Amino acid sequence: VSFGNEYITPWFMASDDTDVMCAMGEGMGAMTFPLGPATDPMVPMLTMASGMCADERAKEEELRYIRAMRKNDAEEAQDARTLQKRWAELAARRQYFGYQITVRHFGEPGGECPEFDDRNEEMSYLFGLLGGLQALQTDMNNGGTAGVALDVMPKVVKGLDCVNSEEFWGIPDAVQASVDVIKANVGGDHATVDAGLKELHAASERGKSQGVRMVQLMEAAVFSTMGDAEKTKAVIRDHVASKK
Repeated sequence: VSFGNEYITPWFMASDDTDVMCAMGEGMGAMTFPLGPATDPMVPMLTMASGMCADERAKEEELRYIRAMRKNDAEEAQDARTLQKRWAELAARRQYFGYQITVRHFGEPGGECPEFDDRNEEMSYLFGLLGGLQALQTDMNNGGTAGVALDVMPKVVKGLDCVNSEEFWGIPDAVQASVDVIKANVGGDHATVDAGLKELHAASERGKSQGVRMVQLMEAAVFSTMGDAEKTKAVIRDHVASKK
């Protein structure tokens, strides 16, 4: 864990090579997970990375499904859809495992805030909660095959109050704003949607100024969920420009 805190995590956060990070998550899991509670703080970062691997493969199969449908190749489309669901389930299971390890180490989120020994522990808690949120979203989109508990979302949202949003790239504020926007959009509450999007953009700018652009991913996901293709594209373009 000390080696991870001092060397692996800084490299992981600085790298833009997502394929290498994905391979690291899958490769290190087999030697980290069996060590038990002593390595719990390292697990959420690894499951976030390994979950990303499975999620990418699910997306590739979805693209194969679309190509097959355009060619009216029913057998190819069925195979692709089956594999897409399998990879999505694995992504949800990996992400959920990271969340469960976070609960084991820090306690159930939503109650009293844990006492963090240092910044690395606080970041581990943040990654674990995000993994729980990703697991729930992935599992719900996939028919609930991974069995992620539905009460994860309210617990995560409450637990993120324990993380300093100013220090951690605006992510806690962004999660709360995203949830508010999606709920309000379904209910047709335009004033709350506008306020939430404003808060989400402020969080995105905060992360961008600190060099960690995870909130831009949430921004794009929210606009995509709302069916606003142009604003989704605008966030992606802004992301690319900010990295340059």
